Amino acid sequence: MPRSAPLTLLLVVVTLLAGCNSPGRWLRGKWVVDLDYTREQLQQAEARPVAKPEGLGGVLENLAHDIAAPLVMRTLGKVQITFTETEIVTTVEGNGKATPYEIVETPDRNTVILKKADGEVQTFERVGERIRTTMSGAVPLVVYLKRAE
Repeated sequence: MPRSAPLTLLLVVVTLLAGCNSPGRWLRGKWVVDLDYTREQLQQAEARPVAKPEGLGGVLENLAHDIAAPLVMRTLGKVQITFTETEIVTTVEGNGKATPYEIVETPDRNTVILKKADGEVQTFERVGERIRTTMSGAVPLVVYLKRAE
């Protein structure tokens, strides 16, 4: 065995171990929206007593949520999200876009805050084998992702 073989092996092991501890490594890979689990969590959240906005603004906000949430959920069922080391690739039925991102904060080992190239900041939290995040839009919606099969 050449003298440099043990050193080379050590460098490979150290490199691999360093990659395991990199922030957000658990986020990498292909994910889809777990519609059933998301609906279940949404129903549980709606069952909890929470102060809802009052007045006309509150009525309109609640109405928008009640109308938009089912439509958004239907579309989310077709979304696949792939996280690489530097990009989020979002596709719907094969069409989509790649968005560069950077990790701006890791408050704990199960939470990663990303800043996308367009300036949007989004938090991803590991919850067991799923990821919880809030999809922004006309009606922000908390969704749970699961690994794509």
